[in-house]
Amino acid sequence: MRSFLRIFKILVFVIACNCVYSQDTTVILIDGAETSTPLPIYPYDNYSYSQSIFPASLIGTDGLIKKIYLKYNGNSSWTQHFEIYIGHTTKNSFNSGGDWISTDDMELVFNGDFSVNTTDGWQEINLTQYFNYNGTDNLVI
Repeated sequence: MRSFLRIFKILVFVIACNCVYSQDTTVILIDGAETSTPLPIYPYDNYSYSQSIFPASLIGTDGLIKKIYLKYNGNSSWTQHFEIYIGHTTKNSFNSGGDWISTDDMELVFNGDFSVNTTDGWQEINLTQYFNYNGTDNLVI
């Protein structure tokens, strides 16, 4: 199971924003240099939970977040039900493993099935609820 997590890597994590200028802009949050980071979701566990904080300085713009892209190596195909929450935070990091930001303070932006196939490449998650990112706070997903 854990070896699968190492194979299932997040190479690039991208957020597509509908910016102030009413055009779609892609903001790259992780440039792909990190090739051994497991995806923050664990498709073969009955339950998993993770949060990541992305600094406002890295995002660089405000706007509507409509999609999240993940890079998958195509190791196997699967479908799993997921809930994805996004929120604003002033935190820069977590102090401990239990130092979560409550989902009560975040917005549910995706609640559905997510499928990947055995093709190496981008996996797109179209959010069912857009998130209005303010551009000044850090982003937690």
